[in-house]
Amino acid sequence: MSLSATPPNGELPKEQHIIPDWRERFTRRCVEQKSDGCSQWMYWVAGAVEIIIIITSYYPATQVARFLGHHLHADQARIDRVGQVTYLFLVGNTMTFLGTILRLHSYRTLGKYFTFELALFRDHSLVVSGPYSIIRHPSYSGLVLSIIGAFINAFLADGSWTKESGIVLETTMGLVWAVIWTMIAVAVILSLLLRIPSEERLLRQRFGDDWEQWARKVRYRLVPGIY
Repeated sequence: MSLSATPPNGELPKEQHIIPDWRERFTRRCVEQKSDGCSQWMYWVAGAVEIIIIITSYYPATQVARFLGHHLHADQARIDRVGQVTYLFLVGNTMTFLGTILRLHSYRTLGKYFTFELALFRDHSLVVSGPYSIIRHPSYSGLVLSIIGAFINAFLADGSWTKESGIVLETTMGLVWAVIWTMIAVAVILSLLLRIPSEERLLRQRFGDDWEQWARKVRYRLVPGIY
């Protein structure tokens, strides 16, 4: 998730940003929220705590294990469940892994043309190879897949620290944290869906018949056979 939220190239100067309407402004705000470190910090903290709980569970009698377990896990009756490999655990992690691989592959395929900002370069060329030969916006598909997988693994899968701790989903502070994360995730997905029409309109204007030919060949935007 950290890789998916990190731009592969540096941020473009503001004068190169294309902001055709309110949808792109909304997308920019979501990108800033997603890549400013806040959501990444949430991933790292939750992951680090889960690792600590799993490691200390092998040494339950030690003073360190009791101290960490007491302060990081309010529901001691469920502490042994943290780290269990369940069906939803496998589904969520597989989705996040495959989504990240697809997004990174999109980064590499577009190269210098991949920016988090909506922009076109002077020497911009229409890239139709790699994942762009299957769907028109594979990086968006990858990010959406990763976000949904992370949500499943964090909040739905038995064995995750966020679900079993009794701290995250069962306290006011933890619930606020979970709601903020979910709101950012939903906003990012919505912003991508809203950006697609503007992005395709710009590409159509820039590349004309080449874009039309590619769009007829690659019919689907995000999910093959569906959308």
